[in-house]
Amino acid sequence: MADGSPNSLGTTLGFDQSDVLAFFAARSDEMIRSYISFNLVWDSLFALVYGLLYISWLLVLCRPVAHKTRVVNLSPALQVLFDRLENIVVAFLANQFVAEGSLSPMGVQTASIFSISKWSLSVAVLVMVVAGIVFRIAQAVSKRA
Repeated sequence: MADGSPNSLGTTLGFDQSDVLAFFAARSDEMIRSYISFNLVWDSLFALVYGLLYISWLLVLCRPVAHKTRVVNLSPALQVLFDRLENIVVAFLANQFVAEGSLSPMGVQTASIFSISKWSLSVAVLVMVVAGIVFRIAQAVSKRA
């Protein structure tokens, strides 16, 4: 958007009722329907791809300590789950806005919690990937010494 507001609610770290109302009010019904389709199809596929990629990286990076990190390696799956849940609730809110011109406060709060959870897990997963890279480099250096 020209005013600097986000192009997607899913790219923000939480939001409130006024944020979501302003987001949908700035768009036509056709734009909102496209946004619903994007969230339910394309953004979900993107989440699946990045989730599988992160799981693969963690499995490779943590292979030497796999017996200790088995459950942690699946944390990207939780990130994908929260992303999907956020998309579903945002689509519900968008449909509600188009039909009624209003939003469920509980729905907005739920979507916001899912968004915050998704981004929190995203940071945690990235930290794990970086830690795995550092671990593997340290392991390689210690083998040379």
